[in-house]
Amino acid sequence: MVNYDHELIKFYQRHDKKMPPITSGTGIALAWLSQPDMRGGNFWVDREMAENFFKSKGYTSGDAIQAFNKPGGSTPGLKLDKSIGRGKYSLKYPFEFNDMEKRVNVKRNVLVNGTKIKQIGYVKNFHYIKLQRNMKDAAMFLKLLNLKYSRDVYDRVMGEISHIRWNIEHILDQPSKDWQIGHLDATKGNDPTNLYYQPPIQARYRDKYIFNREFERIRVKV
Repeated sequence: MVNYDHELIKFYQRHDKKMPPITSGTGIALAWLSQPDMRGGNFWVDREMAENFFKSKGYTSGDAIQAFNKPGGSTPGLKLDKSIGRGKYSLKYPFEFNDMEKRVNVKRNVLVNGTKIKQIGYVKNFHYIKLQRNMKDAAMFLKLLNLKYSRDVYDRVMGEISHIRWNIEHILDQPSKDWQIGHLDATKGNDPTNLYYQPPIQARYRDKYIFNREFERIRVKV
């Protein structure tokens, strides 16, 4: 049985990360890649070698190379040495997690815009004030509708009510614990101007909308 290299064990411990079980396919693949004579481009594993390695250890896998091209799995997973070419896999050394730098940058950049509490408070206050106007408009159109029915006025009343309900459900009633860091525009990067704490609405509406700082929907697709 191949064991984890002691440096890799210390690396995981230092970052308070859990290692894959050494008895799993992901674990034995990572253990092999972590050896000093393997890592840092000293040696590499391709698909055929991955399959032969698993067979020699008594493991079966429909796609053995997955344990090597995603060393340690995907949460967080370790970086590979990219200098040795496509289809050849060797751990980057010194060891690095794939998402460590990204997560640090995201957390730092989003806080440029204020704490989570302040960001949520700003957005909810914006929508609360805005909905006061929407409710006044809805009341005005409803009075007009009571005086004389008009399809146009009816549509305006229903439009205002729909808007009010949407904002209450998706913004004002969303508890702070459910607000997560996200991009205003998923096609852009991790600049502070594009990163904010936001309610869980992006996944549902990202195909048709982008959002501004106040999380008003901006239609981008028909």
